[in-house]
Amino acid sequence: MLTQPITGKRRWAPAAAGCVVVAALLALRLWLSGLIPGAWMADFSVYYAGGRAVLEGTPLYDLNFGTAEIPFPFTYSPFAALVFVPLTSLGPAGASVAWTVVNFASLAAVVWLTLGLLRVRRRGLLTAGWTVAVLVLDPVVLNLAVGQINIIVAALVLLDFSRVLPERWRGIALGIAAGVKLIPLIFIVYLACTGRGKTALRAGLSFAGTIAFGFLLLPSDSVRYWVHGVVFQSGRTLHSIAVNQSLPGFFARLAGTDVAPGWTWPVTVLAGVLGLALGVRAHRRGQELVGLLVVAFTSLVVSPIVWAMHAIWIVPGLLWLCHARWQRGRVLLPRVVFAVTVVLYLVPLYELVQGVDRYQNTVPGNLIATFGGVLAKTLLMLASVPFWLPRLRAESSPEPVPEPPGTG
Repeated sequence: MLTQPITGKRRWAPAAAGCVVVAALLALRLWLSGLIPGAWMADFSVYYAGGRAVLEGTPLYDLNFGTAEIPFPFTYSPFAALVFVPLTSLGPAGASVAWTVVNFASLAAVVWLTLGLLRVRRRGLLTAGWTVAVLVLDPVVLNLAVGQINIIVAALVLLDFSRVLPERWRGIALGIAAGVKLIPLIFIVYLACTGRGKTALRAGLSFAGTIAFGFLLLPSDSVRYWVHGVVFQSGRTLHSIAVNQSLPGFFARLAGTDVAPGWTWPVTVLAGVLGLALGVRAHRRGQELVGLLVVAFTSLVVSPIVWAMHAIWIVPGLLWLCHARWQRGRVLLPRVVFAVTVVLYLVPLYELVQGVDRYQNTVPGNLIATFGGVLAKTLLMLASVPFWLPRLRAESSPEPVPEPPGTG
């Protein structure tokens, strides 16, 4: 039987149709959430204002920035404000465009680096396809819409865990990421716990360098941030808001208070230790990406403030679900989990209580914020790791982890 050759137009038709579907879903998501125009580039406007404040000599932690609709205080480190200074030369409009381009490039980098950790060959076309496909996920939409920095932070972390950089350079990007946003500090602990002391040391020194750079150029703001802890003072950090999807946020809403009760923190530290131990276990079994993802999602549980956009790690998580290798052929369960995860991260159920005055502190509101947001999904995923981890084929030979004293 004769078959007609596939023409160029027919070859690219599915890809074009997919792009149209993604664009339509993306536009619908933005419209339904009211992200246009109210919150558009709201977070980036804070970064931009922080850069302007440095140039003008204005104290970083005295003013509210953001948009007229959504004013925000500057809660990042002085080093972060210094990083944003070069963008101010482009003006507000030019800087927002440049920042969006950097975010898209970072998203592609996240996909490309993740595929590399999975040892996927011929990553070019897959990177392009996945980068377009994940645009409809809630964390990706939010990061791009408000101009957040989480995609860039994830790319920097993945860069140091990938095989792209020479060994002597690994850790520097992670330290810089932690200097901008403190959450990546947990990965430095993970490096130390998995026997990669030199990389952890480089990351720690790089992080310390960002602090020193801030003290050198912005001494007053650095004292307020690192010594007096200005960003953790009352009124700047409200744990109970529904957009906060961390464990402290859950406990704060449960207690009906704006800030999590004191007994929350020992529980949170314990959760962090258990998550790190689980990540180390995955590393020992040769599952480097699994260990990295476990630690990343653990950070979403234990951080004081976690918004849905912080869950950008779902992108490498979905890639892993598609490309992971199992001991016994193909397994149906990962495909089912993949489909369910996509649906859960497409529909932002937590927004049902976001902005509703005090309803979020009721039991139904807390349940919607918890199960419709990141926390419940993340805890379920972490709790299930010990059950399916032994069924995976090793992706790589794990680096040695020092045995505790008295064993062997």
